[in-house]
Amino acid sequence: MLVQDNVICWNSVFLMIDRALDKSLTIRLFIIENKTEKDLKKRLSEGDKFTTEDWIVLAEIKAILEPFYEQTVYLQSRAENLSYGVIWKAFSSIEYLLSHILHAIEIYKYDIEPSEPASVDEATAAARKYIKISLDNCHGKLDQYYQLIDETSVYAAATILNLA
Repeated sequence: MLVQDNVICWNSVFLMIDRALDKSLTIRLFIIENKTEKDLKKRLSEGDKFTTEDWIVLAEIKAILEPFYEQTVYLQSRAENLSYGVIWKAFSSIEYLLSHILHAIEIYKYDIEPSEPASVDEATAAARKYIKISLDNCHGKLDQYYQLIDETSVYAAATILNLA
């Protein structure tokens, strides 16, 4: 079963893309078989069919989102043995995510040439432009959180009182 996006879950987009990539063969077979559907109303429109570039862009987005998923799971753990899910881990997680985003921004500075014909290039270029904008916004928000943690006495106290 595929996973749908969900406005409540922070990581729903990552999980949805991860599942789609995991089931890509099944999805591709469905698209191929759908071309022979006798009922024209049940056939997919051209815009609903995934291209090679669509799969590449999904894989790129997954690579960008995966560290956020991993850090969210890591930080939400139940602090057993005073090692997970605690405030003193937040600073290093944000540093890690900032480094990850800065690396991704560096990659997306340059336009990647799509492998599909020109008609598909527009959608791919739009997707990559959206990714670039999202990375810039993400960097701004993470930097804001980084500065807030640095200014917060709670983080300093948690680090000093850390028994680990």
